Amino acid sequence: MDEGQVSSERIDAIERALSRPVGQIALEPSLETAYLDRTDLKRRTTIASWHIGALIANLACLPLDYIVGQLQLGLALRLGITTPAYLLAMVIMIRGPKRLQNAAIILPMVIFVATVTYLGLQVGQPHSDRYLMAAALLLIFKNLAIPTSVRQALATTTLSILSMFGLAFLLRGPNIESLTLCGFITLASFLPLVMRCQAERSARNAFLIELRDELKSAQLVALTQALAELAETDPLTGMRNRRSLSETLNGKWAAASVDNAWFGILMIDIDRFKLFNDTAGHDAGDRCLERVALALQSEVHRQGHYIARFGGEEFTAITYGLAPEPALAFAETLRRAVLDLAIPHPGCEDVAPVTVSIGVAVLQPSAQDSVEDVIGAADGALYKAKANGRNCVVGSAGMSGYIARTLMKDAG
Repeated sequence: MDEGQVSSERIDAIERALSRPVGQIALEPSLETAYLDRTDLKRRTTIASWHIGALIANLACLPLDYIVGQLQLGLALRLGITTPAYLLAMVIMIRGPKRLQNAAIILPMVIFVATVTYLGLQVGQPHSDRYLMAAALLLIFKNLAIPTSVRQALATTTLSILSMFGLAFLLRGPNIESLTLCGFITLASFLPLVMRCQAERSARNAFLIELRDELKSAQLVALTQALAELAETDPLTGMRNRRSLSETLNGKWAAASVDNAWFGILMIDIDRFKLFNDTAGHDAGDRCLERVALALQSEVHRQGHYIARFGGEEFTAITYGLAPEPALAFAETLRRAVLDLAIPHPGCEDVAPVTVSIGVAVLQPSAQDSVEDVIGAADGALYKAKANGRNCVVGSAGMSGYIARTLMKDAG
């Protein structure tokens, strides 16, 4: 399965997830994992920040403990239990093992609520109710503002309410007023969980939309790249085409001019190819072109150079950094690579193999030279190769003072 198909299937999965039932929060496993992976660090950092706020609020209540005559107990509970619980939870949230992070999210608030409830049950009215209502506000605020999961919010609220009822019953027995207030706090604390569910669903939907946009953008980039690649690729041989050749010629010529490097053009032509087509047919001619192109391209790419189909049965290679002698030797390697294919030429006597002729022009660019001059020189050398009997390599004359040289065709 290719990357494009995988991306399309993932987009389809996202669309299905966006249309899931209103009451469903979680996504299918792969998307849920992706959501959690993307949001985990931010979520933990945010919750740890809220822990700091809760810790400050916990300490800020000490003056109230003093006013109601419970400073000593407040110091013991707030500094001895609640504060260490929050500090430990923050360490676990940021650096601790994943298996403990749920507890680090849930338990500090449960302990905070239990502390406030216990202190409230130790004092008389009206301060007792104020402490209990403060505990309720803590739970409501947590469920509305802190980005915990619905399960974490439900667990925190349930355990906190149970601690309130347990402490109220333990310290005051079946006191109707205390239990009624705890019941009201229960209702007030659980209602915001509906909003927490909506917030969690909205957060996941926002993630899905963002992910879908990313995938569609990546698809568009890939499609653009594929179209650009297609526009620069010869459909028959898979080589770069004339358009790509023009761009590459200009780029490499400019680089050679700056670096004062050797720049070479090889014009390669399949010998008697029209006769091959007329004798064997165009289908056989296309297969011949494909095999020759593959052999040339493999050798050129192996040596780190560039080649394109110039048109018809003609190819153009660009060398960079090769002096005249190595460039001629490289051209000879290409000639032999085609000869070694031993493709029978049905239009020749004794069905001789298909061969190529190559014209080579190499120079170090100067202000007097142009890339068109090099192409023209290589083209002229190719005509000389044809005139010399084909199946040979000929270097151009007059390029930077180098004399023409012909590498004789292989007698074997």
